[in-house]
Formats: sequence, C-alpha cells, structure tokens
Amino acid sequence: MIDELVSIIVPVYNVQNYLEQCISSICNQTYKNLEIILVNDGSTDNSGIICEKFAKSDSRIKLIAQENQGLTRARKAGVGQANGEYIGFIDSDDWIDPDMYQQLMERRDSFDLIISQWYREEEQRVRRAYNKIALGPYTTEDEMNFLLDHLVNASAPGGKMDFQSGIVANVWSKLYKAAIVKDVFEEVNEDLIYVEDVEFTYKYILRCKSILITDICGYHYRIRKASLAHAVRQDCAYLRNVCALYEALLPVFSCHPKHESLVPQLQYKFSVLLEKTPARMGFPLEAQNRNAVFPFLNLLDGKRIALYGAGKIGRNYVQQIRQFAICDLAAWVDENWRECQRAGENVSSIDTLMNIAFDYVIIAVSREAEAVSIRQKLYVLGIQKEKILWKEPMIL
Repeated sequence: MIDELVSIIVPVYNVQNYLEQCISSICNQTYKNLEIILVNDGSTDNSGIICEKFAKSDSRIKLIAQENQGLTRARKAGVGQANGEYIGFIDSDDWIDPDMYQQLMERRDSFDLIISQWYREEEQRVRRAYNKIALGPYTTEDEMNFLLDHLVNASAPGGKMDFQSGIVANVWSKLYKAAIVKDVFEEVNEDLIYVEDVEFTYKYILRCKSILITDICGYHYRIRKASLAHAVRQDCAYLRNVCALYEALLPVFSCHPKHESLVPQLQYKFSVLLEKTPARMGFPLEAQNRNAVFPFLNLLDGKRIALYGAGKIGRNYVQQIRQFAICDLAAWVDENWRECQRAGENVSSIDTLMNIAFDYVIIAVSREAEAVSIRQKLYVLGIQKEKILWKEPMIL
C-alpha cells in the first residue's frame, strides 16, 4: 500500500494572481497523505492572506511566515519543517494536475529520485517539455554512468556539445527522498538567485544511487516575464551569480569519480550561461554578440518574400536566407534605407513594396510592440493582413 507522507514545499512571494490556483491544485491531489508547507517569504501583496485562508480550510497545510530572504532560504525553511519521507517542490505561480503525485508515488519503488516531464504555459501557447535523456530506470553502475555522462550536456561524451541538458535542472518536476534533500540543503549557497535550481539539482543527483525518468507530465510551468527566472536587471547580479554557482559546483564535480566526463560538461554549461549575460543585463540586441535565427525555416520554401527591417535581426535573416536559399528575397526594405545604402547594404525604401510582387512580408524585429506598429504601416500601404508575418526570433 502506498501511504508514505509526502511534504510539498511552496515558497510564496507576491503571486496573489496565481496562488489560489497553485494551492488548490495541491489540495485536490488524488494522493491524500500530503504535508503542504507554504512559506510566505515576506509578500507585500495579498499572498499572505490567501495562504492563511487555505491553512484554515485544510489541516494538512503548515504555514511559515518570514521576512523576505529569497527563494533558496524559503525552500530551506520549508525543508526544515518537513516530516515527509518524500519531498516535492512547487513554485507558487505554477500548478499541477490532480493525479501527479499519485503517479509519482506509484512508481517510487526504492529510487532516490523520480523525474517527470512538464508543460510550458506561455501566454500564446502551451507545449510539452522533456528531459533529453532516455526514459526508464537507472539503477546499475553502467546505467548511472551513462546518465552522468549526459547529465549536463545531452550529447556528451564523444558527440558535439549541445545546449540541451540530459536532465533539466529545475527542482519542481521531481520527487525526492527527504533525507538526501536535507543533506544537500545544508551546503547550498543561500544567496544565489536566477540559478539556484541548478546547484541543488546537480548536487542532489550526484548523491543518487538510482534514478527513474518517467513519462509522467503533470506539472504546469507558467512563463511570466515578470518572474525572477526571466527578470532583466541592468547590473552585474546575473554575472556574479553565475560565477558563484560555478565555484559551488566545480569542487563537487572535480572530486566525483566521473570527473573526466562531468567537468567538461559543466564548463560548457557555464559557457552557455555566460553567453546569456548581456541579455540578462538588459543590453540591446545590437550590443550583444548573438544572432537571430530566421523563424520561418522550412515554412516558406519557394516563396517570394519582402523583408522589413535592416537592423541586426534583419541582417541575420538576410544572411541566412541567402546562405541556405530558404526562399526568394524580392526586396529588403527599411525606413532608414538611405543610411543602410551608405553602409553598403542593398536596402530599399518601404515604397518599394508597392511596385513588386511578393507572397509575404516578413517583419524582422524582436519586440512584438514594434512589430504591431510596423503592421499598421503596412496596412496603410494596402498590404493584406494575411501576407504580413512576424514571429519572435530565437536568439542564439
């Protein structure tokens, strides 16, 4: 019979618009033997009131209130009060399906870690997200060695370095053994922000003797631009935290028996994180050494297009269109076409669109608000709505 107590820890900070959905989804789990620990980390909105309301209505809820100390300290406070044999973490702006913990507990066996998949809940779409390593149990020495060989970089060893981790370092899509969690939290850096999940996840996995990667998908990860994970700060906080995280993980990876595989993966991971620094510091794209990928690959083959925009994104698109013969570039236009021509670019005025034949106009800008403004200008020129395309570019 499955009846072990599971402690679910929810750090809460200024999420009044999402918190009821989060807590309700936990209270309504089909697996009932839960200890629900809400840690109000100094919220200044109505989050504390919402927590108190739920605590009064469900005896399984334990409420901790503290001054704002940050995500890691909030989680650590919850771990310190946890009585369950297993622990799960949920971010307070996310939610879970009713049977998520039932499914995880039914497959728990004696595994040190049970990993599930999740949904990315974006404003305009929902998509299922996966860990990049194969599903199934990892229990033997060879299986665990394989997992560690692909832990941080799914393509290593022997293959090309890739952006994708074998196991994504989020804390909330997993079920943990409480004893190991408490050991790991004794040594995590409490001051880390942005990257705190990475330190805990990797240090926990390196303590595991067996891991199960499942196809369970019951966690809904809400993408909010205002959330800490996606915040932009015009200072060096992100860079300092990346460096602190590297200093926290390097000794652990270096001392592990699999260090010859783990350390290069870690180094590549941090090269990728450092490449994101200009964006996380709010630098404009033009000041970043990154490129925009043409977002309509394989969708406009054989089509004749006009490209609107001759900034960095437009130049990236034109280079890729010409290099890979993605489609026929009928015209490249921009409001500042004269400056572009002086710089040697074959860019024409917007009025050119009135005198050529094309299937689509592609807007080459990064921000949706700017794209909307350009659409209006194109409508005024008489260009049909269905012929105007824009997608947020993927920046690499």
